[in-house]
Amino acid sequence: MTVLPLLPRFRMHRPSRVGRWGGGVAVLLLAGGCFNVRQPEPATASAEWLPATQAEILLENFQRAIQQVNAATYERCFVGPSFQFLPDPMVAARTPGIFDQWRLDQERAYFQRLASRTSAAAGNSLTLTYPPQNVSFITTDSQLIQATYRLRLFQQDTAFKQSSFTGTARLTLVRRAGQNEWKIAAWQDTRLDPADHVWSEVKAYFFTH
Repeated sequence: MTVLPLLPRFRMHRPSRVGRWGGGVAVLLLAGGCFNVRQPEPATASAEWLPATQAEILLENFQRAIQQVNAATYERCFVGPSFQFLPDPMVAARTPGIFDQWRLDQERAYFQRLASRTSAAAGNSLTLTYPPQNVSFITTDSQLIQATYRLRLFQQDTAFKQSSFTGTARLTLVRRAGQNEWKIAAWQDTRLDPADHVWSEVKAYFFTH
């Protein structure tokens, strides 16, 4: 079993072998602290971006964006206007029209609104777990990762009561020509159990509120 541990802000470590995740690869995103509502990070706040020359580094940048609620770093994880998100079917059925043309603009909007209602150190966490057989190369410059995620969010909008989300993220990653950086090109969200709450619910709510 291979585990990608939570990394310090400016250091990288090779994966280590520990027990619990049953042959999976985990990326754990943690932050802790108080609950003061703040504005999203400005666009210049992406200075801590690490060149995503490997898929694992891309996920570390994704980690940093969620941990710091940093909209600039979050947006940089995606390929650009051609990015596509496919929601969980149950959420799509409950929110007709919202996800019909979900691209980078919509992804940016939901995250900025979430960030504006989240404290600077809220305690958000994300775990992505995927066994080696769930990683496949489509071409030398594109790969598919099917990961189980566990997301914890602590934000200030009391009308949105859920804080724990679990599902499957099917991520298509591409390497940008000339930049040698991996980006998220497509993301499909699916629940593991009908009773679960999934990431699509977060996107639908904060895009419209």
